[in-house]
Amino acid sequence: MCYTIGVNRTGKDGTGMDYNGHSQVYDVLGKELIDEHPWEQNGIKTVLLDKNHISHYRDKLKFLQDRDRFNLL
Repeated sequence: MCYTIGVNRTGKDGTGMDYNGHSQVYDVLGKELIDEHPWEQNGIKTVLLDKNHISHYRDKLKFLQDRDRFNLL
């Protein structure tokens, strides 16, 4: 129940290793937050992360209560 961000570079490094990009950001339910798929492009993307969105689903789905049942405090 968190945002997931994966970043990768594009182009070739000094050893000839090719990087294909494929960076992405997902919200707490797995929805893609970068819609235009800037894969294999150089550039910077900004994504706003909404703490209220996380709080809403943490309260609604109550997954944190699982740790109490298994004494994982």
